[in-house]
Amino acid sequence: MTSATDPFESLRQFYYTLNPNIPEEIWVAIVAHYHLRTIPKGSYLLQQGEICDFVGYVHQGLFRTYHLDGDKEVIFEFTEEGNLVSDYTSFMLREPSVCMIQALEDSMVLCINFEDVERLYTKSPSMYKNVGASLDRLYVSNFNKYSSVLLDDLETAYRNFLHDKPDLVPRIHQYMIASYLGVTPEALTRTRRSIGM
Repeated sequence: MTSATDPFESLRQFYYTLNPNIPEEIWVAIVAHYHLRTIPKGSYLLQQGEICDFVGYVHQGLFRTYHLDGDKEVIFEFTEEGNLVSDYTSFMLREPSVCMIQALEDSMVLCINFEDVERLYTKSPSMYKNVGASLDRLYVSNFNKYSSVLLDDLETAYRNFLHDKPDLVPRIHQYMIASYLGVTPEALTRTRRSIGM
């Protein structure tokens, strides 16, 4: 999937949804620290064991965040256009990541690194209101999604996935959705049949 919008204009629109009153000088300071990365399908934005040094805004493409449990892939998250991608815990605590972030499609990501986030905070306390809000949004969003997967029954969790990310269903293999929901592909197939899919 592609986007005709300029990547930095797309990023600006994202920030303005968080705070529509960002002063122009603050925006100029923020955007100066972002750089555009092109990630081919199948390539990794983050490998397990690395310290996550970025928060990325997905302008184009799709990612999965997962780890290996033996030879089994356990998917935590899918991140598409208009959303943030990172390992928030590794980023904030400066600890090696337990997960990997892989592009499922050719992707374009605008990234800001940890040192530049720290510089922005030091330069102006109001930067936290703008940059920090985006990090908080990432954490809360992921927590809510994990809660649904862990606490709800399979049918409810799958319906929530369809509701939250309807455009992703044709872009993701069913076995990956099953992994995200913590079940076997066969169990997901039975659930899909039971709800008439």
